[in-house]
Amino acid sequence: MRRLQKEDALQPHAHIGPTKSIQGLSEAGRLCSRVRRCVLVRHRGNRFPRSARDPQPSGHVHTGTSHRLLVEENDLNTTLNPGATYYAESQYITPHEYVWCQANPGQCNMYNNASYRQYTVSGTTSFTFVGAGSTVRMSPAINAWTGATINRIEPVPGVDGFGLIGFKVTNPSAGVWHYEYAIYNQNLDRGIQSFSVPLGCGITVSNLGFHAPPQEPGWANDGTLNNAGYSSTPWTSSQTCQALSWNSETFAQNQNANAIRFGTLYNFRFDSNSPPQATNATIGFFKTGTPITVAIQGPSPSTCVPVQLTDAVSRKTHGAAGTFDVELPLTGSVGIECRSGGGAGNHTFVFTFTNNVVSGNAAVTSGTGTVSGPPTFSGNTMTVNLTGVTDIQQITVTLSNVTDCFNSILPNTPVSAGMLIGDTTGNRTVDASDVAQVKSQSGSPVTSANFREDLNVDGLINASDIGFVKSRVGDGLP
Repeated sequence: MRRLQKEDALQPHAHIGPTKSIQGLSEAGRLCSRVRRCVLVRHRGNRFPRSARDPQPSGHVHTGTSHRLLVEENDLNTTLNPGATYYAESQYITPHEYVWCQANPGQCNMYNNASYRQYTVSGTTSFTFVGAGSTVRMSPAINAWTGATINRIEPVPGVDGFGLIGFKVTNPSAGVWHYEYAIYNQNLDRGIQSFSVPLGCGITVSNLGFHAPPQEPGWANDGTLNNAGYSSTPWTSSQTCQALSWNSETFAQNQNANAIRFGTLYNFRFDSNSPPQATNATIGFFKTGTPITVAIQGPSPSTCVPVQLTDAVSRKTHGAAGTFDVELPLTGSVGIECRSGGGAGNHTFVFTFTNNVVSGNAAVTSGTGTVSGPPTFSGNTMTVNLTGVTDIQQITVTLSNVTDCFNSILPNTPVSAGMLIGDTTGNRTVDASDVAQVKSQSGSPVTSANFREDLNVDGLINASDIGFVKSRVGDGLP
């Protein structure tokens, strides 16, 4: 579904030329693509930009604008958006209604000002709009989203306006659920600054998406702070074990931030391995007010399982050739790190767990070497830097108090590695077979198949590596 939103009048025909300047729509507020893809446009004649209006007015002085309406061409390109349906939305805004509602709360009429009508759009660089069907009065266009559930966002009934959140979950392939959300602000003066969907144990998300109308540059007396115009910076996404969130800058950070202001709709989406369940999203506001929760569908968590270590590697960057890992098996024979740690004996071990981890410690409990600095954590990995690690030894690093984001703690867990520079074959001895192996790869690009032969990790396999392995012949581990 696509939506065109206009203020005051729904014209039956309109044409958009290749310059992307709408000249046939005399009164418009926004063009939106699919309910989830929207584009802000400007007003002509005696209409005003959104920045010059307050849905809950307080005596602003307005200045007109002669700017033409602009639209994101790709959102209208029918080749890029096959099967889309488009809707124009009209909304009346008047200061009298708010005053009346405050004085007559039982007769408040400031919530029914939006109407919409479907349009047929054709074109790829030049666009034509033709009205299709009758205007649906006193209802915003988000209500035309087929198959979606629409719930109300109303933080302070009768004092501020309201918004709507629409959501729809589909199952495009086995084991994959697509979550689509649209947040529409009809006349909330406070605006919307953040949106959060709860997560939980066993939930993974991917293909995160966000779409918002682009804002125009500022101009004199446009109503924004310092006439700078509203920001078009995309909302930032962040993920923890408990939630997936998006947010704009706060009002304190930037009064012109890309918040969801009245008469606009923003879209959020992701895929997940978990089917839907009834839950609550958290909506945060821009100008004022504490966050509220609104009913949605979100991924359903599975039973939490204790955090477990699943993998360990010794990781090194080989110049421009990239980063390569030597596996350190958790059971059975230890992995052999055959690459040099340089004069300081520096190595990096990376540990992977079943769940995302947030804290923990590591120490060398056997062999020569020390942990350099605190571990770092990213998602379900923990990175430990070592220094002073000597050659021809077995070293053990023990993990302790590793905690995931559900407060599950890993029991103390040792991981060992054999440190033997030149043992490219991994047989615990440096001999003629290792020399032959390095020679066979001399001059070849470093890849995942031969990185062990780049003993000095400079991204090249050459005479230096051959000399290196020859100097180590005879070394071995017990």
